[in-house]
Amino acid sequence: MYRLVPLALLLLVACGKSSETPEDPPGKTPEVVGGIQGSLVVHMPIRPSSESLVSAHALLGDGSRFRLPLDAQGSARFEDPSIVGPQDVSVVFVRTPDYGGTEVYTVLGINQPEVWLSHPFGPSEQTSLQGTVSGKVTGASGNGTVTVTAVNALSAYPRNPAADGAFTLEVHGVAPGQATLFAWEVADDEFTVLRAGLKRGVTVGGGQAVSGQDVALDHPVDQLLDVGVEGLQAYGSVASAEYLFFEGEAELFRTDALGSVPLKVPTVARTPPFDTTRTMLRVKAGDRERLPSGRTTAEVPVASTATSASVKLLAPMRFESPTVGTNKAPPAVPRSGLTVRWSADPEAQLHRMGIAAAAGQAGRLNWIVWAPPSITSFTPFALPAEVSPHATLATGRHAIEISAYARGDVQGYEAWFGRDSLRDGPAQRDTGLMGYVNLQ
Repeated sequence: MYRLVPLALLLLVACGKSSETPEDPPGKTPEVVGGIQGSLVVHMPIRPSSESLVSAHALLGDGSRFRLPLDAQGSARFEDPSIVGPQDVSVVFVRTPDYGGTEVYTVLGINQPEVWLSHPFGPSEQTSLQGTVSGKVTGASGNGTVTVTAVNALSAYPRNPAADGAFTLEVHGVAPGQATLFAWEVADDEFTVLRAGLKRGVTVGGGQAVSGQDVALDHPVDQLLDVGVEGLQAYGSVASAEYLFFEGEAELFRTDALGSVPLKVPTVARTPPFDTTRTMLRVKAGDRERLPSGRTTAEVPVASTATSASVKLLAPMRFESPTVGTNKAPPAVPRSGLTVRWSADPEAQLHRMGIAAAAGQAGRLNWIVWAPPSITSFTPFALPAEVSPHATLATGRHAIEISAYARGDVQGYEAWFGRDSLRDGPAQRDTGLMGYVNLQ
């Protein structure tokens, strides 16, 4: 649900000179302890080179004193006795004119000696054919299309069985192991799941053919999960709910419902083997461009024995300044002295603010800011000339988005910027609002 940096940005590489100090040895995870005491390392791991990227720099504060190019691994190390306590950290990417302009990513008030604005890429594991699995899918209602696949550490491309249910799957993985077979039947609308079946523990390896692995569609989607929603009235009277089933990290299927609360979401009986399947309930409401409330999402895990579940939505964010309008009617706002101020639900652990120029705008500069709950405003500063040819936001139409996030597994603001990526699974909530201005 929450990702620090857009995927497209992670495909870039920083040009220019490396940081003045050597990077940590490969495979070493730097120890993160205490606050900042004279040393700060900024990481934005990046992939092999892209011709669209001209340069990439890290700044402390406004960059007037401390600025460094990112090295080939996407890191910059600042060393100075005066660098003590919470810091404002920015990474500035400059693109070629035909691709875009300048992108700035800023973390406000961070107080840990290593900061990750995106997460390290692990080695790309090479999979190979481990063997084939064949059998039959049984128990179809005949009212839809049946599909079968293998998921998790061993996986297979989804296949539609023959008319008699017979199938053969080519199963791939990094090593021999046990495959989980999953089959489902979907109605002619291609969205409504009618029946599901799961079979675990199919040993595959050595290129061998494994036969006789039948999967029964023995779980019709004929149960209901009652869903309650707290705080919906701030976003309107209608919500949508999705009930998602997972095997490990792989999504098996989902069901949904839309309307006023309480919602009733279709599901299967949580009897074996679906009694140990991980499930998440996701509720959405509103729209991010619907002033003044925006949109919201909340996710909670659901116990296998539960017949009902509820979520509590974050309260909507609010623009304190400037005054914003719709895409079709953005109010005029002076660029000089522009400060974006907002308010958010006290339960939010992380705030985000983004300013994006209209596509094709000359001198385009886009800015994303993350802030702790104690900081609820940001004033864009002039970027140093050696860092970006675009020092300030351009004139013209801009979108401004404010968002807030909360997770059940996060303790403190700094945890959002640790080395390890936050995984889906724990309870998590967000809310966001977008408005438009015409900068003059």
